Amino acid sequence: IFDTDTGLNTAESPLTVGSFPVMAKINDDKLYVVNQSSGTLSIFDTTTDTETAESPVTVNTSPTTIAFDATNAYILNTTTIKVINLASETVTSTITSAPQSSGPKYIDTVNGKVYTASSASNPQHVLIFDPTTDELIKKIEVFNPIYTTYSNNKVYVVNQASPGSLDEIDTATDTISNTVTVGNFSSYVSIYNGKAYVSNGGDDTISVVDLSTFTISSTISVGGEPSSSYIFDDNLYVFNNVDGTISVIDTSTDSVIDTITIGATPNSMLQLNNKKYVTYATGIKVLDANDTEIANLTDVSQPTNMTSYGDYIYVIN
Repeated sequence: IFDTDTGLNTAESPLTVGSFPVMAKINDDKLYVVNQSSGTLSIFDTTTDTETAESPVTVNTSPTTIAFDATNAYILNTTTIKVINLASETVTSTITSAPQSSGPKYIDTVNGKVYTASSASNPQHVLIFDPTTDELIKKIEVFNPIYTTYSNNKVYVVNQASPGSLDEIDTATDTISNTVTVGNFSSYVSIYNGKAYVSNGGDDTISVVDLSTFTISSTISVGGEPSSSYIFDDNLYVFNNVDGTISVIDTSTDSVIDTITIGATPNSMLQLNNKKYVTYATGIKVLDANDTEIANLTDVSQPTNMTSYGDYIYVIN
């Protein structure tokens, strides 16, 4: 737990979680950590940084990610989705026939429904569940989905191929309302200001999709093998896996305005108190408001995912 005011770890740090934690998220005033190898969910009260009475919660085999609605948390496992009541912190039901998922960010809750993508079957699908009945509502056929996100009641699905594609699902009708071909081996998308920015790892570009027409408005060359991206202060920050850099794109002009050297395998980023924090293979880089490096925190071993609450950053390692 990193205190951004003092620049030091807190007295409660480190928190002990399960084996091989892969994701941390804050919901209300609690921290939820998905532990893949131990098949558990660790829950902490962020006001005291102590584990809650019901934690850890057993959630089945190889959980990868978590999503929330007002009442429940949804944990995506190898073949099921575990539904956990937020008040009681207990498993209340299991949604079966859920897909195998090889990575995080495959599950979203939108308009009272649960959306998850499967690349484990042939053909592949986006599956839509009713969490009140735990029943499958619909299967939408897609091609090799690698990432999903949502914005303005639409679910966006990145399909990884050569070339890749971006699908838009209208959650009112649960049909594909638009699709567009993007670059090679696309892996991620950020939605911002009426545009979708798709990372194409196969040709080192970002495809910019105008969501009003669902056409490519521009293609931006970035570093080697772009992956995740983040929006801060009207700029898009794109991780380049091969280069160990971040390409900074001005979203008003859709042009690269800066390249930041980070180090091997940049993997998560957040902004807090006019500073940006970037985890990479051997530490955390701290950038000021001008994206100039002001610190390199190397006392955090192999950091990956992180999240924040108040002035504190919770880092998985």
